[in-house]
Amino acid sequence: MDEGKLLQESALAAQAESLLRSVLFQSAVAAVKDEYTKAWQNSRSDDTAGREHAFHRLRALDEVIGKLDQYVQTGALAKKQLDSFARLNS
Repeated sequence: MDEGKLLQESALAAQAESLLRSVLFQSAVAAVKDEYTKAWQNSRSDDTAGREHAFHRLRALDEVIGKLDQYVQTGALAKKQLDSFARLNS
């Protein structure tokens, strides 16, 4: 992989990690999860569609967080490759 791509992945990782650690982001995620969990828990027994809707929204939120985690992991690998390139070129 070329150095430019690795630098880009490393920069994305830093942004993703910053976002995941952000108190505001964590608070927003917790509030949304709580809202959907309560909607699921408080649904009527015959409201299958409502429970499924809440479940799918919770899953989608987890997918977004998973994607951000993936950026962090990819960036960590990119940083290791960049460090290797730097050692080879010094």
